[in-house]
Amino acid sequence: MRRLNIIILTIMLIFCVSGVNADNGKDYKNLSEKMPVVKPAFNSITTSCTIQKHNDTAYGYSLEYLPGERTVTYINPSECGYPTYPFEITGFSFTLFGPTGSSWPVTVDIVVYDLDTSHWSCNGPIMELCRYQIVCDSATWCLPYYGTYMFPEPCCVEGSFFIGLEYAETNTGVLPGITFDTKPHPDTCDNWVYVADEWWEFYDFWGNDPGYPLFWVHGETHSVNCCPDEDEDEVCDWSDNCPETYNPLQGDADSDGVGDACDICPGYDDLADYDSDGLPDSCDNCPELANAGQSDGDLDGHGDICDNCPDDSNPDQLDSDSDDVGDICDNCPSTANPIQENADGDPDGDACDNDDDNDGILDDGDASGIIGDNPCSNGTIDCDDNCQFVYNPGQEDSDLDLIGDVCQSCCVGYTGNVNCSTEEAPDISDITRLIDYLYLSHNSLCCPEEADVDVSGGEPDITDIVYLIDHLYLSHRALMLCPY
Repeated sequence: MRRLNIIILTIMLIFCVSGVNADNGKDYKNLSEKMPVVKPAFNSITTSCTIQKHNDTAYGYSLEYLPGERTVTYINPSECGYPTYPFEITGFSFTLFGPTGSSWPVTVDIVVYDLDTSHWSCNGPIMELCRYQIVCDSATWCLPYYGTYMFPEPCCVEGSFFIGLEYAETNTGVLPGITFDTKPHPDTCDNWVYVADEWWEFYDFWGNDPGYPLFWVHGETHSVNCCPDEDEDEVCDWSDNCPETYNPLQGDADSDGVGDACDICPGYDDLADYDSDGLPDSCDNCPELANAGQSDGDLDGHGDICDNCPDDSNPDQLDSDSDDVGDICDNCPSTANPIQENADGDPDGDACDNDDDNDGILDDGDASGIIGDNPCSNGTIDCDDNCQFVYNPGQEDSDLDLIGDVCQSCCVGYTGNVNCSTEEAPDISDITRLIDYLYLSHNSLCCPEEADVDVSGGEPDITDIVYLIDHLYLSHRALMLCPY
């Protein structure tokens, strides 16, 4: 076997030293004997694969290249694996054939071309992407030897490309030719030559397509030399699951697309953020209200802005009367009273207090089920409190109008009914009426005491407007009792 290998090597060397029995014409020529070739070993930390279109047998060659003439072949890097792009071409291997009289060394350029926007190889090479010039000697680059050129800087592509050789030599004599394999029918439009100032597809230039040129392309998929990598973890930023945190292994235990090294909410989907506050829903103490600071004064796991009892810990957020005030801090847990009015300041809110002013006279003293349908008048037996929110145990009513003397006023109950509507609870119309009185028409108020919302004792002013706005739309501060 060793003797046979020596004989084969000797035969191959003869081709470089003395040439072969072949016509040195312009066209493609066959070698007198087919030659096996071996895929070049190209060990580099920046190379993940080597691509070749040809088989491993040299069959023929083409000669008489002139300066500027080129031969290129189509390469699709996706066969190297996914993710592919950006793909870095790190090196190029090839072999030349020089019959007797060939002019060595020869200068060639390795050239890389982009395809057009259709990415169809039959449109031929379009735009030059990279070019590297080298000088080839017969000891390194002549068949059966092949040389490898490692690119000095990244040559990056985002799709398929053409790569090959352009002759740059200007000296006289027969220049060594490009060698081809034994494939009789390469894929249509894979191989192109540049002759007479234009590109030609092989089938157009040669009636009998010579096969694929013996080119090997070395490259690296998803190369960080061709993309930004802020955290320097050898993963391109646009595909890095932690682009600002070093994590070369890209671990993602919960498969949410966010790497473990920067996962805000491990075990849950970090990309689900309903309120867009930067906190994933599963780890947000107010998932429906933006609160990036996550303030939680009572430490019950519910953020202050969505906690129905922000000052009292109630992890279950129980709210039996659905008034948005948790039972634990609701002064009427079974009766809806979102504003929590409490005239007498006892533990029970007005909505569920049967004696709002704590004067001993029940609001519904006759137990009819309707407060105020039977007001007391200078008596206290089986009648309703004639001043529900003002302490008057004697129920004095000197004018016998069924309204207690202590609350004889146009202001009834709480302030804020600026327009004296039948609905005592204030609304936006009371705000607009107060604005009209102060700044527009200045028409007289129906009840100045109602308009003195903050019970300052003076004329209504801007502070009363602010108080009403705060009560209705902001903190829902309780209204003041009417001054009697």
